[in-house]
Amino acid sequence: MRDPLFRLRIEDLTTSNDAMARCLQLAALAAKSEVPIVLLGETGTGKTLLAHAIHNSSARAGRPFIAFQRLGDQRHVA
Repeated sequence: MRDPLFRLRIEDLTTSNDAMARCLQLAALAAKSEVPIVLLGETGTGKTLLAHAIHNSSARAGRPFIAFQRLGDQRHVA
């Protein structure tokens, strides 16, 4: 069974943070788009949850969700 958090839509997400509110506005625009998107950020910041919310809010919500996770970005290795 899928985690219920991954069934959320953008309108289900709320914030009092101005930067995150802008992120959700951009996510709503991305959901209306037909182009692939890339979400970048630190581990544990909710990128996967936001990606699912964008997908679930899009016209493709009934189609498979495909995620590519890039692990071990070499630019950050000392």
